[in-house]
Amino acid sequence: MEIKYRFALDRNDNLVDVSELNRIDLTKEDKFYSIDFHNELIPKLGDVMTKHFAHKGDSEGSQESYLHALAKKVFSDEYLKCIADKEPFYLKYKVDNKCLRLDSLGVSCIHTEYKLFDLTSKFDQLFIEKRDGQFIPDVMLYNSINGDKIYIEIAVTHFCEDEKINSGNRIVEFSIQREEDISNILDFKVGKVD
Repeated sequence: MEIKYRFALDRNDNLVDVSELNRIDLTKEDKFYSIDFHNELIPKLGDVMTKHFAHKGDSEGSQESYLHALAKKVFSDEYLKCIADKEPFYLKYKVDNKCLRLDSLGVSCIHTEYKLFDLTSKFDQLFIEKRDGQFIPDVMLYNSINGDKIYIEIAVTHFCEDEKINSGNRIVEFSIQREEDISNILDFKVGKVD
């Protein structure tokens, strides 16, 4: 079964969405490559089927490696753009607040709210798959002044292993099952809290 990709890299490693391409603007010099293994892809821009990139020749990737590579690329590109443009890239986290007014009545009342933390205010560097002790996080955000760090992990077919979770390192893990889940990463950039 042919894997159909919505995203590819151009010859300058820029992310390209096939839905934004048209036949008229393409030239023979335009080349596209898979995000995971950098195999050449062909844009399929027909009017009958949905636009997509397909592997040229016999080369094939896997949906898991494609989604994993795509999520790392989107996260890294957006995060580095936020650093360069001095814009926030938010981490949304849940806080359970206990209502103390009902404690005297023996009633426990907890309400949940979501807060935002600007990752770019704390982490000014980004490393992709750089060894950190015994671990190689998908992406590591790093503070060049105090050495503070946080791992960004992309879960497609499996989540972080217990050893990494129990290491004491802070980890944010994105679950990506299909291309549409990539928008979850972009939600962090704009600080959606709903």
